[in-house]
Amino acid sequence: MGKRPVIVIPGMHRSGTSALSGLMKDYGFDHGKSLTGSNEFNARGYFENDRLIQFNERLLHLQGLEWSDPFSLLDNRINQLELFKEKGQEVIRIIRDEFSMDVPAVIKDPRISLLTHFWKEVFRQLDWKPLYIMIHRDSTEVAASLKRRNHLPEYVSEKLWAHYVLTAEKETRGCPRLFVSYEQLLDEFSSFEPAVRNFLVLHIQGAMRVPDGRSIDGELRHHSHPEGKDPAYPLCKDIFGILEILKSDQGDPACLERLDALMQKHRSACLADHGLASEPEGRIIIRYTDEEKSVMAFSPSDAEHEIVLKPETGKSIKSIEFNPVNTSCSVRVAAALLDDHRHELEQLHLHSNNASYFMNSSFIFDTIYPVIFFRVKRQDHQGIAVGIKVRYVAAGKPALRLASRTLREKNTALTIENAHLKKQIESLKGSLTWKTGRIFSKPAGFALSILTSLRTRQRKT
Repeated sequence: MGKRPVIVIPGMHRSGTSALSGLMKDYGFDHGKSLTGSNEFNARGYFENDRLIQFNERLLHLQGLEWSDPFSLLDNRINQLELFKEKGQEVIRIIRDEFSMDVPAVIKDPRISLLTHFWKEVFRQLDWKPLYIMIHRDSTEVAASLKRRNHLPEYVSEKLWAHYVLTAEKETRGCPRLFVSYEQLLDEFSSFEPAVRNFLVLHIQGAMRVPDGRSIDGELRHHSHPEGKDPAYPLCKDIFGILEILKSDQGDPACLERLDALMQKHRSACLADHGLASEPEGRIIIRYTDEEKSVMAFSPSDAEHEIVLKPETGKSIKSIEFNPVNTSCSVRVAAALLDDHRHELEQLHLHSNNASYFMNSSFIFDTIYPVIFFRVKRQDHQGIAVGIKVRYVAAGKPALRLASRTLREKNTALTIENAHLKKQIESLKGSLTWKTGRIFSKPAGFALSILTSLRTRQRKT
């Protein structure tokens, strides 16, 4: 017997996820016992499981995130798999209590767009196969609806729209999925329903009821895109155009490449709106006894970077200054070593820092100019390479308590045997490779979740 299918409906709020989920109920699929009721904003109901909605909301709050803050949501992958270890069994118990095991389940919640990694692990533990139906709606219509329901400015709503749809698309690649639009659902149901059915029957065995479309009511569409009006957030127009192409060509590689580029632009736009640099730059500064200095800059990003940091020949080193990045961040320095021309290793000793919090080599900086000074004991030390192993593990200003907890949790994982690190440095030939992860942010200051690893490379002979 294969994996049990589960229909998953992510997407942006007010984009037709409820109408689509209602159609799944017409097919005879299971939404669980505890359905969210109707209200003035959704007269026919939301067709979502209330216990799972509340669980997802708690999950976001545990990460310091808010569904309606596009700036905070840039951080949406922090600790999700770690969080599963703490909360995974709780949601699995909810699912087993709520859902029948006789028919496929439907899990609909726009927040899943932000929690994909967590939910993938849930499905893996349950031995379920997620089938994603990705529904999108014009961003200006979504913004008008959110303005009425949540009083959000159009620009903020459209940034949210961009983040939800870009994140959901990115994180479901490689999974069975179908792209559809709200307009198709309302205006082209006679062709929309067979396309959805054909997708489902590829993965679901057994009979499904045939919906007549009476549950789809176009009169409930209160907001339509005004002809000639461009989105308040310019990226939305390009994103929407690509999603429309994906409806007919689900895996167009050119479209996916363009969406990746638009996600980078979106992150930069969110940071710029908060007065932060889109590409923060870190530095290592070597200060010599003659008051001269050498500076090596690096820009953390998705890519792998290689930097060569060599002190000036013949100069004696006084201290090493490490600027993790030019904005608020939280880091743990696992090791800092200097290898001199005699291949004698020296552990750099922490001299001073301007962190607001320090524990077990972990720093939380609220300043946009974080600095860590390392002292070199021997004044005659002439180095050939400086190696600093650091991990950016948590958020800065908005979540000091959360950051402290995260640092404690990560402490064991970041412990490095001195012998192992010594072996790495001994084989170093003047070249350092910085392996970085993704850049994320928090509402009141920039934060990073980056693993920077020291690797060695033999010099070509």
